[in-house]
Amino acid sequence: MKNWLKLSLITIVLAVIIHLSLVIGLPSMVMYIAHWKMAKYAGGVNVVMHSPPTTAAHPVVNSSPDILYSSCAFDLSRGPLRFRAQVPDTYWSISGFDAQTNNFFAINDEQVQSKTLELVLVGPNQSVKINERAQVVKAPSIKGVILFRTFVPTADKLAGLIKTQRNAICSPYR
Repeated sequence: MKNWLKLSLITIVLAVIIHLSLVIGLPSMVMYIAHWKMAKYAGGVNVVMHSPPTTAAHPVVNSSPDILYSSCAFDLSRGPLRFRAQVPDTYWSISGFDAQTNNFFAINDEQVQSKTLELVLVGPNQSVKINERAQVVKAPSIKGVILFRTFVPTADKLAGLIKTQRNAICSPYR
C-alpha cells in the first residue's frame, strides 16, 4: 500500500509540473517559432510579408480563402516602428500579438478616419513624440507579430486588393 501511495504522489507531482510547464511555456514557444518563420520568409524582422491568396494549390491550415493576409514579425529592440497601410473599401484589420500570443490591439476599417492608417508601435519601456496623425500603440513585449487582414468580397476585386495589400509597410520610426 505504501508503494502505491508513493507512486501516486510522484505521478500527481509530475503531472502538475508538466501541466504548468506547458501552460506557461507553450505560448512563448509557439510565438517564437511563428516569429522566426515569418522573419525568415519576409527576409528579416520588421518587414511586412504579403501572403498570396489561399487556393487549393497553396493551402494554409485554418485560413480563409476570401481573406488576404500580411504579417510582420516585429522587434522593437532598436526603437519604435512605423506601420502604414492603405485601407480598402472592404473589411480590413490590423492586429498586434505579443511574445506570449496575446492580442494587444486591433483596429479595423471602420475605426480608421482616413484611407491610410498611420501607426507607431513602441515597446514596453519606450516612448515617442510624434507631430503627425499617427496613432501610437504600446506593445507589451519587444517582439511579436502584426497581422493585416483584407476581405475579398468577389474574385473581380482580388487584383486591386492585392495591389493595396502590397502597399503596407513597416519601417523604423525616426
